[in-house]
Formats: sequence, C-alpha cells, structure tokens
Amino acid sequence: MMLFYKLWMLEYTTQSLTTWQGLRLHESKMPQSQMEWAQLLESQQRYHDAELQKWREIIKSSVLLLDQMKDSLLNLQKGIGLRDYSSETEEKRSRYH
Repeated sequence: MMLFYKLWMLEYTTQSLTTWQGLRLHESKMPQSQMEWAQLLESQQRYHDAELQKWREIIKSSVLLLDQMKDSLLNLQKGIGLRDYSSETEEKRSRYH
C-alpha cells in the first residue's frame, strides 16, 4: 500500500510541476531586442537543464520504487508458495495416516 502511495504522489507532483511551468511560460511577453532574445534562450537552457535533472530524479525514484514493489511481490509469492506447499503436505499426511 505504501509503495502505491509513493508512486501516486510522484505522479501527482510531476503533473503539478509541469502544469505550473506551462502556465508561467504563457504569462511572459515576447522579447523585443536581440539582448532579450539571448536572455530568453539562456533562461530556456537553464529551464531545460533543470527539467532534465528533475526527470532524471523522477525516473531514478520510479525505478527504486518499482524495485521495492518487485521485492515485495516476490516475498508475497514466496509466502504464498510456502503456505500452499505446507497445506499440500498436510493434506498428503492426513490421507496417508
């Protein structure tokens, strides 16, 4: 349950950040001079670098959460397998005794 919550929060945060950035970009005015264009390009490069880093961290977190989920599911499968094996063993014992 905790892994599901973490994945859900990761998705929610990602969507919120993307929406907020999209709204902010629409509010700015168009550059008028060559200097303003250069500043805009520089600003966009910084934004791109920050977004790239954010997505790297999101992907890294997602992979870690998926690994945890895989481990949990494998443990659950082992637990179910052991329980099934022990119940089969008990059935065989009761049949032969």
